[in-house]
Amino acid sequence: MTSIPPIVIPQVMRDVSELKIAELNRAKALFKHRYALQGSDNAVVTQGGDADVFNRLNNLLERIKELDPYLERDEDLPMLTRLVEQAKNDRSISAAKLTRLESELKEKVEKHANRLEVSSLHVELLKEVLDTERNENDDVVERKMGNIALEDEFEMVEDELESVFERFEKNTFANKDVDEERIEKYLESLFDKEAAQDQLKEIRSAISDYGDEVLQSCEEVDDELVIWCIEDLLNNDLLSDEKKKALQTYLHSPLAIKELKSTLNMKSVRHWNFHDVEKGLPVSARQNAEGKYNIVIDEDIIDTLFLHSLAVGWSSKLKDVLKEAVSYKGVWPGNNLLSIEELEEREYWLQATRYKPYGCGAAMPPPPPPPMGPPGTPGVVNVYPTPPPHSQRRRAGGPPPPMPMPMHVPPPPAPQVYPPRPGKITQKKKAPMGKYVRRNALPMPGTPNLNDERYRNYTRSFFLARLPMQVGCAPEVVDEKKTQALLLKTLATEAKLRLALDGTVGSVTAKFEAFAEALPHQTILTVLKFIGMPKQWLDVFTRFLKAPLNMGPVVRGTDDQILTRTCGVPVNHGFEVFFTEAVLFFLDLAVHQKTNAYMYRLRNKCYFVGKQEQVAPVTEAAQDFATAMGVDITTKNLHDEPIGFVNLHANADVVNLTLDFTAITAYANLVKKQLASCSTTISWIRVWNNTIGTYAAHLFGPLANVMGKSHLDTVTQAYNHMYSIIFPPLSNPTTHITHLLTTHLKYPTTNPPISLEALLHLPSAYGGLGLKTPYTTLTLAHNLPPSPTSHLESFKTQEEKYYLRAKARFERMTPQAQQEKLSNLFNNDTTRQTASLGPTTDPSLFPSLSHIARHRERSCYPYLPYPSFPEPSTPIPIPDLIDAYTQLLCEPRDDIVASDRVHDEVARLAGRGGGSEGRTKRFWQLSGEERWAIVMYADECFEGCGGLEVWLGESVPREVFGVVRGEDREGEGEGSEYFSSED
Repeated sequence: MTSIPPIVIPQVMRDVSELKIAELNRAKALFKHRYALQGSDNAVVTQGGDADVFNRLNNLLERIKELDPYLERDEDLPMLTRLVEQAKNDRSISAAKLTRLESELKEKVEKHANRLEVSSLHVELLKEVLDTERNENDDVVERKMGNIALEDEFEMVEDELESVFERFEKNTFANKDVDEERIEKYLESLFDKEAAQDQLKEIRSAISDYGDEVLQSCEEVDDELVIWCIEDLLNNDLLSDEKKKALQTYLHSPLAIKELKSTLNMKSVRHWNFHDVEKGLPVSARQNAEGKYNIVIDEDIIDTLFLHSLAVGWSSKLKDVLKEAVSYKGVWPGNNLLSIEELEEREYWLQATRYKPYGCGAAMPPPPPPPMGPPGTPGVVNVYPTPPPHSQRRRAGGPPPPMPMPMHVPPPPAPQVYPPRPGKITQKKKAPMGKYVRRNALPMPGTPNLNDERYRNYTRSFFLARLPMQVGCAPEVVDEKKTQALLLKTLATEAKLRLALDGTVGSVTAKFEAFAEALPHQTILTVLKFIGMPKQWLDVFTRFLKAPLNMGPVVRGTDDQILTRTCGVPVNHGFEVFFTEAVLFFLDLAVHQKTNAYMYRLRNKCYFVGKQEQVAPVTEAAQDFATAMGVDITTKNLHDEPIGFVNLHANADVVNLTLDFTAITAYANLVKKQLASCSTTISWIRVWNNTIGTYAAHLFGPLANVMGKSHLDTVTQAYNHMYSIIFPPLSNPTTHITHLLTTHLKYPTTNPPISLEALLHLPSAYGGLGLKTPYTTLTLAHNLPPSPTSHLESFKTQEEKYYLRAKARFERMTPQAQQEKLSNLFNNDTTRQTASLGPTTDPSLFPSLSHIARHRERSCYPYLPYPSFPEPSTPIPIPDLIDAYTQLLCEPRDDIVASDRVHDEVARLAGRGGGSEGRTKRFWQLSGEERWAIVMYADECFEGCGGLEVWLGESVPREVFGVVRGEDREGEGEGSEYFSSED
């Protein structure tokens, strides 16, 4: 469940907001008085009782031009002025026409008055938040918004707390026998190759250099980093409300940020320690966003910021260094390129006969094929030479390849290792003057293949995903919910792929029990020492890890009880992320080196889907890692460890997705409880959008092709089920908020200035309340294929056609032609022929499809030779496994079509710098859900307010309003964090 921090509005901002609110009320009253607006519909009352329609029209027009010229739009007032001047003398203009013009002019005034009314509604909503008591306890909140009896839960809470305390003490103060020598030997075994040892030296050098730079104060904290650290800490649901209020106050004050920066730069890393450490750090129990209790170690706010800034710096550096290291095949094998023997075998069965010039003892390799087309189009590929990257390929269908130039000796096969990557040239410290070493090699050489695509996806989205990455002046971290959503569809894709290609699939999950609490300190320090952490930093980390805890007054209610930790790191602490990811990296590395596959992690949970024969090595690698590091691990079937609400069954010949409706029911009840505790309308909308209103892809899975239409139907049923729990019969979010507006703000619902439904669902940038509904996302995904494996079936069909064409062409060859192909390829070298084709292979019998296809994940299929008469001349598309794989991961969405009027209005608001203050976007920049809401309620907006912007944004305290709605914090509105991966 999303944790929403307490709202903190500095007094100066409250004062300025009240001034703006007063000015809005005064402007609204004056506007109504000028045009004698009456009733809830703001109807213009004719002044003076003039029966002459011309005089009424002329007087109203003059008042608008004199007092409110800003009502002009698209030069309509000058045009109307000229028409009135003509009607003064031209009696051919009828009274009916003048009456219609008068009605249009009145309507312009009334629509502006409606926008003032909507602005007043936003102001009332803001005042409701500002006037809410900050010290309002939970009982008062519940009496105001609902009746929830918590007294019956006290006994259960006490039992839960006792269990949490016992587990914390058992894990944190345990005396584990950690063998440092065994850990070092285990880690050394992962870098036993010469190339890997070179990279280990580079890792140690980079870590040591960064540590020395920070100690020498070369890396100072700047304003951007302080702001980023505060915003990141506000996302920590275990941080106390008092500390969050203080951090939010700092965030609103540029002067406070500068002073904090100066204070942090004053602190010395060498001499740092906790304040009054001899008294023990205070310990407390605090609930996270899911309602589960965790033991929290309370730090001073300056220590919190200081340690977080250090942790962020070390985390981003570690990710950068290790990501560079795994780009080398000596460390991270990646794809196993085809050997020379495998290339020659493929050439014999599938490619053209080598050209042998007259008088030459050796044959030429086959001519190069036309370049390969983009994914999804017929294309060709050859292994000689290696084709260019995707971005440099031309479309298929070009001219035929030129004849090869005569050569006396055949060229060598394609090299297996690329030259070093240009651009990053660094000088080693001990290298002689003038000698430089290129550090970066291309990550994955070879022709396009599925294994390389997996590598790219893994390093981009899953590799050390919890660690931040330096982007510009500030770090950037991927939201864990996005990682979990991507993990769901990646595992499902791998399972469907294995079942389609192999007929069977294997899977396993591994979970470390209380990993953050039970990880031995000696293990952490040994791993850090192994990667080159300087000794002074090891001393700092030792002081941090082994700081004594006061387990007496807060936890037990007894006298002080000072104990020293031997294990564990505070959960959700910046250094918890750094330490645990540094240790778990070696598990990722061990699994990949042993199986050439990928283990995907979410905190302390690991997931694997692959071939059945890979399950045992993966399990063994995880057990070896746990034994060496001194931690406990349990392995089980994949379907026994749900991800969010999704149970993925991937065993033997069965792959399917199911939802855990028991967990969904518990989640709905938890959301209902949190909604009932909301004290204001804005807080209710905010909680709703963050839990139910926004489709939770990390809980239900992304609506990708691999999920299929049946999963979409099941998810729709799940949301129907949650709605039935949260709302009584015949009720929904729209009716509930309408009730809140009526009871809390006395807002008129009988004849509102604009449809309440439109006002609720319109995006907030246009003056709506931004209420979201998950059914919009579900509707936009209605084009999901009925069969999730349709793309894989298409690939297999293409592969079979490709095989049959290759087989037919080979079988049309005469025995003499086959013998010539053998002779030209192997140069009558029987040893080479046996090594490539095998000792028992009959070179005249074309092999089976399974034999030809066994390398399809390691390398793409080569281009078949041009057909010769009487073979069919129709080209055969190259089977593209990468395209099938990416299509499974694709999330199709409907393209929302809007009218020209809507397009023009959106462009007008986005292109001006006035009322919207640059907050609105172009139509193509809006999300599908925002476009859907705009198109659905555009008519109501134009009818009631004359455009899509239904308020006067410049008359509302938008900055304060954005704070209370949480718009200033990134990552909100993406679904709940309930059922996170850390138990």
